[in-house]
Amino acid sequence: DQEARKRLEREREERFRRLKEAGFCFSSRGDQWDRMFDRLVSYKKEHGDANPFLRDKDDPALGFWAHRQRERFRAGVLSAERRDQLTRLGFSFRV
Repeated sequence: DQEARKRLEREREERFRRLKEAGFCFSSRGDQWDRMFDRLVSYKKEHGDANPFLRDKDDPALGFWAHRQRERFRAGVLSAERRDQLTRLGFSFRV
């Protein structure tokens, strides 16, 4: 059920957080998030905000990524570290 999936996702995020704190080198998944975040930083420099549309003409992958971050936030599974990074950039979780 949905609650079980949320719990498993939160547990997974917690394991990743602990491994990261211990200095574990992650696979490209974390690198991919960082690359997309860098694209969001560039988007903000160009457009003046950090809120690309889901179907952004210039960068559809970035729009979809932003949409997924909002979904993860609403589901309660976006890590606090990532939430804080997005918030500092001016990303809106409610559009």
